[in-house]
Amino acid sequence: MIHAGLHKTGTSSFQRCCFDLHEELLQQKIHYPHVEGLTHHNRLVDQADLDWLKRLVRKTRKRAGDHACLLISAENLEYVLHTDKPERIETTLRQAGVSDVAWVLCFRQPFSAYRSLYAQLSYSGRNYTVARAVLEFEATGHLIAAKGTFSTQNRSHLQRFHFNYPRLIEDLQQRLKGLVIGIDFNDFTKRSKAPGDLLIRALSAEGKALSDLSEHLPTHTNRSSSEKQIERNYVNRFFAFDPTKEKNVPNFIKEAIQARLKNRLTAEKTIEELFATKLAGWEQAITPAEEVLRLLRR
Repeated sequence: MIHAGLHKTGTSSFQRCCFDLHEELLQQKIHYPHVEGLTHHNRLVDQADLDWLKRLVRKTRKRAGDHACLLISAENLEYVLHTDKPERIETTLRQAGVSDVAWVLCFRQPFSAYRSLYAQLSYSGRNYTVARAVLEFEATGHLIAAKGTFSTQNRSHLQRFHFNYPRLIEDLQQRLKGLVIGIDFNDFTKRSKAPGDLLIRALSAEGKALSDLSEHLPTHTNRSSSEKQIERNYVNRFFAFDPTKEKNVPNFIKEAIQARLKNRLTAEKTIEELFATKLAGWEQAITPAEEVLRLLRR
C-alpha cells in the first residue's frame, strides 16, 4: 500500500507511529521500511530510479512472508502525482511480482488545508542572507481556486499541492491499475486513537490498529502560529532580516508586517467563500471509513 499524504493531513504523526512500531507491524504482516533513521520514505520516492522498490519487495517477503503488505508512506509523492511516476511505481512493483497495489490519499477541507499550508510555507527557506520571494494570502488563494493546484519551487523540488480532490482521484483512477481511494482527514486523525488507525486496522493480519499495538505511542503536535507570526515570517524572509541576530526591528519591517496582516485578515472571508464555491463537492473524493476497511482487506 502506498500512502501519499497529502501534506498537512497528519502524515508525520502516522509515520512516526509506524516507525516506532516497526517490529509490532511486522508481526501483523505489515512491513514499514526503516530508511536511514528517517520516519518517512520521502528520500526513496525522490530518487529518479525505482530500483529501491524491488529491494523492498524482496525484504518484505523475507521478513514478513509472501502474503505480507509493504507499506510506503511519503507525502512528497504529492509533488509528482501529475507525472508518470505513479505509473512507473506500479510497473516496477508488477515486475517484482506485486499485483495488488493500493494508493491512499488523505483529504481535509480545502480552505483549512490552504491555511495550514500557507503557515507551513512561511517557515520554509529561512536563509536570511538572501532575500526571497514570498506568498500573499489573497493572491495565492485566488490562484488555487482557479487552478485547483498550487506549485512552488525550492532547491530540491518543484512542489505541487493539490486542492481539487475529485479531479485528482479521477485522474489517478484513470491512469493507474491499482486501487485509488481518498480518506477523510477526520477519519484518519480525530476519529482515531492514533493517526492512521483506520489504515493499519484494514491491513493488519489480526485487524489491529496502531493504538492496539502499543499503549505508548509517540506524540506529534503541530503548534499553530498566529496570523501575525506567519506574516512576520514572510516579511523577514522577503527582506532577508534575521530576527535572531538583530535586537531592533526597523520600522519598515514593522509597517510591512502590519500591512500584510491587515490584508490577510481582510481577505480571509473572501477566500474562504471562494473556495466554498470553486472547490465545492470536495467530499466526493472521500471513501467512507467502513468502505475503506472493506476495500483494503480484500
